[in-house]
Amino acid sequence: MSSKQQLNQILEEGFYSVVDTGVRAFTVESLAKRLAMSKKTIYKFFPTKENLIRSIMQFVFTQIDAAFNKVMVDEPNPAVQFINIMETIAKFAGRIPVDKIAELKSLHPEIRKEIEAFRL
Repeated sequence: MSSKQQLNQILEEGFYSVVDTGVRAFTVESLAKRLAMSKKTIYKFFPTKENLIRSIMQFVFTQIDAAFNKVMVDEPNPAVQFINIMETIAKFAGRIPVDKIAELKSLHPEIRKEIEAFRL
């Protein structure tokens, strides 16, 4: 597996892990177990847990942006664009328990600010 594939696998599974357990209970060790990967491999890409969480959030932002851009390119009708974008928002928002992401406010306030900035 290439480094890029490992990186994407860590970020994607990291997102699901944060969604499942919440930010407070999320650990590099539990992520490594989910991935059947060593903690050392994860730390090769992300030297700290905070760096990993920030990268996971940026990974999700990139996916959301890509989904929005795809709608804008694929659909010329603005009304249909709006509906498709709202469906995309619902799809992403439905996967993320708000209470688990809200833990960022107290645990990682700088990352929470980045999320708030992305929402705007």
